Amino acid sequence: MRVSGRWLAGLAVCVLCAAGISYLAVAADTEEINLHGGAIWNGNKKRADVKAVLTPTGEREYSAVYTFTWEGNTHTWKGNIKGNLKSGNVAGTGATPDGRRTFVFQARAVKGVLTGKHYETTGGSTKLTGDIGLKQ
Repeated sequence: MRVSGRWLAGLAVCVLCAAGISYLAVAADTEEINLHGGAIWNGNKKRADVKAVLTPTGEREYSAVYTFTWEGNTHTWKGNIKGNLKSGNVAGTGATPDGRRTFVFQARAVKGVLTGKHYETTGGSTKLTGDIGLKQ
């Protein structure tokens, strides 16, 4: 079988393009994602500004560090987020540094804007605590 130089050059370009696309997909999946928004606490209707820094841990899975100010004190909690951050269902967890209080949230992403509800799960029961909204 005879192969022309043009055909080989075309094949080389295809291979290099595929390698570049593969690299971009991997790079995009390893970069931190910053979300910001707020949470409203149902008990007293107070709003807290929330920043979440997500580090990819798998396909549509992230470790999360949440930072927010509540009643003048800055808090940093850690947890996880799973789901499609652009368009789809998203679920997350969060806990105080000592693990004594735990929360979950469920949201829906539409065009990169997440809106949903957060719940306290401390002690094994699930109690609705308010609304949450986050975006990139």
